[in-house]
Amino acid sequence: MNDIWYIPKHVSVSNQLSSLTSLNLANNRIASGQERLSGLDKLEILDLSNNALDDENGFAALGLCDLKYLEELSLSRNKFIGRLPPCLGNLTFLRVIDLTENQFTGNIASSPLSRLLSLEYLLLANNNFEMPISFESFANHSKLKFVTGDNNSVILRTSSSSWIPKFQLETLSLYNCSQMPSFLHYQLHLRFLRLSNCNIGGNFPNWLLENNSRLEEVYLGGNAFTGSLQLPLLPYLKALDISNNKIQGQLPPNIDSIIPNLLMSTMSNNMIEGLLPSSFGDMKGLECLDLSYNKLTGALSIGLPREGSKLFLLRLSNNMLTGEIFPVSANINNLEYLYLVGNNFSGPIPRKLSTAPLRTLDLSYNKLSGNIPAWLGDISS
Repeated sequence: MNDIWYIPKHVSVSNQLSSLTSLNLANNRIASGQERLSGLDKLEILDLSNNALDDENGFAALGLCDLKYLEELSLSRNKFIGRLPPCLGNLTFLRVIDLTENQFTGNIASSPLSRLLSLEYLLLANNNFEMPISFESFANHSKLKFVTGDNNSVILRTSSSSWIPKFQLETLSLYNCSQMPSFLHYQLHLRFLRLSNCNIGGNFPNWLLENNSRLEEVYLGGNAFTGSLQLPLLPYLKALDISNNKIQGQLPPNIDSIIPNLLMSTMSNNMIEGLLPSSFGDMKGLECLDLSYNKLTGALSIGLPREGSKLFLLRLSNNMLTGEIFPVSANINNLEYLYLVGNNFSGPIPRKLSTAPLRTLDLSYNKLSGNIPAWLGDISS
C-alpha cells in the first residue's frame, strides 16, 4: 500500500503525458471525486485496483468512459456501487476488465458488458451482480477466454435451446451457481473449471472431462452428483476436487495412467467403495490425497506410497480400512499430515511412522493395541 490519496491534476491535463499508454496506480488510497483522467487519449492499460474509489458515478467522475482506446481496465478491490454506466459500452477495444470485489449491481445480460465483443477476460467475482446462468447474452463474444463470476446472484433463466456460443473458454469459475450452465456442452478448451457449492444434481459430468482433455484444475465439490467416476485420460490434470457429492462405485485401478500428473485430490464425503488402488503409489508427483468419509475397505495398499513419493498429506479418516497402518516398504519420508481416524486398523502403532517428518498424526477411533511407543517423543515436529 502506498500513500497516494488523489490523482494529481497534472496527470489529467499535462501535454507531456498525452502519449501515455499504460498507467498503474494500484494499491494506493485514491478516492472518488478527484481529478478526471482526461487528456490521456492513447491510454491502453489502466490499473486502479485496491484503492478507495466508491462513488456510484465513479466511472463518469474519473472520465473512464472517455478512454476510448483502453484495452485493459482493473478496478478490483475498491468500493464501487450501483450499476455499470451505459457509456462503458463505448470502450470497444476493451479486452480485459476486472471488477472483482466491489459492490456493483445489475443484470450483466442487459449491462454494457454484453456489447463489448473484444472481451477476453471478464472478472466479476464478489459483487452483487445478477448473472443469468445461460450466459446467452455473451453468445457472440468469440474472443472470450476467462470468466470468473463467483459469489454473485445467479439467475436460473431458461435460454434458447438453439444458441451455440462462439466463445471457447479456458477458465470458468462460478462458485454458488446453482445449475450446470448449458453452454458447457460446447466447450472444448477448458483448463480451469470451478463449479463448487452449486448443489448441481444428476450423474457426475464425465462428459465435461472427456470434452476438455487439457484440463489442469477441476473443482466440483459441494454438489449433489451421483453415479460413478468414469474418468477419461487427463494427462494435464494437477488438481481434482469432487468432495461433498454422492459419487458411488470404485476408483479405477489404473488411476495413475489416467491422471499421471496429479498433485492434489480431495474426494472426501462421497460413497466411494472398494479397495484403495495400489496405483496411487506410482503417482510420483502426488502431494495431497483426501479420501475421508467414504466406504473404502481392505488394507492400505502395499504400494502406497512408493519410492520417490512426494506425499505430505494423507487423509483416509472414516472409512472401513483394516490391517496394519503402513507396510514396511512404504516411503513416507515427506509425510507431514496423516489422518486415519475412524477405521479398523489393528496391531501396534508401527515404528515405520518414526521415519516421517510428521506434524499432525491422528489415529483415534481404531483398534490399535500395545503400548504408546517411546519414539513418538522423538518426532521433532
